Amino acid sequence: DCPPKEINDITTFCQAEKANLILGCDANAHHPAWGSTNDNDRGKSLLAFILGSGLHIANIGNKPTFVTRARKEVLDVTLSTLNG
Repeated sequence: DCPPKEINDITTFCQAEKANLILGCDANAHHPAWGSTNDNDRGKSLLAFILGSGLHIANIGNKPTFVTRARKEVLDVTLSTLNG
């Protein structure tokens, strides 16, 4: 599942408590919203969760977080609340 139940639960808790939250996600999800060169179903699902839960994408730029000989891609996402 994208996101896992635990991420959904902690996000819901922080919203209810108006607590700040920072999530570093090894998401393996593609979406231009966080600098990927394309999108995939996992990325679309993650973006829908981000938008629906009021989280903020904290990635800046498009520096690759995954690099092999054959390709470079942004797959990792840092998310945060905007409380406070």
